[in-house]
Amino acid sequence: LSDYYRYTDRTELVEKIRLVELAVQYFAQTKHVDVYANSVKYLADLYEINGQGSKVLETLNLSLKLYQSIHYPTLARVYVLYNRYYYLRGNYKLALDYCLMALKDAERAGDTTLSYCQINNYMAITLCHLKERERATGYYKIALQIAEKYNANRDVLLVMNNMVRNYIELKKPQEALELMKGIPKAMLVSTSDEDYILSSLCYASLYFEMKKFTVPGIYCNQILNLIKLHMHRAQVLNDFY
Repeated sequence: LSDYYRYTDRTELVEKIRLVELAVQYFAQTKHVDVYANSVKYLADLYEINGQGSKVLETLNLSLKLYQSIHYPTLARVYVLYNRYYYLRGNYKLALDYCLMALKDAERAGDTTLSYCQINNYMAITLCHLKERERATGYYKIALQIAEKYNANRDVLLVMNNMVRNYIELKKPQEALELMKGIPKAMLVSTSDEDYILSSLCYASLYFEMKKFTVPGIYCNQILNLIKLHMHRAQVLNDFY
């Protein structure tokens, strides 16, 4: 039932959490430790999204303990949530340690799914905050390849946006422009209201960085029109303005 509620809407997120908490409560009374652990992990994720930081670590620890109790074959998705927890609190060294654990676990399990894309994306983001931007580029490329393989438009846009930002920081806008032109156009069309402006925003940022100041205005006008039609994330709108 919780899947019918959006995590992007604050009111619906509260209801979503309430339902998952009920699921956790009842799974705890069964012998199905795997689905109990999975529900607890999902709850930790939702607590983080809802800004309930005081509950995240305790919930994650419970999930990990449950998975380990049944010798669950892969813990990569739990480690990724630990990565995000420490990353959001500025502990990039510990965040990196957990991302390395997730990466190693996923590779050992032969994971080539979108989960592996997420791990590589988070790995690159963490490295960027540790001032290792050149090293981050390789992980971004792997994440983008996987997202394209699965025709996952939203993941393509998110990874592309991160890559463009990184290239700009590295003073390599031309490489970023070539990257964007190499992505199939169909992949740059968002399937989520939150990310419709990312493609135009990346182009505007790059041409601005290249000091071609007449070009960004075209993309800015595109974005202004898209804002009227779609509900974008606050961070993305902040970057645009």
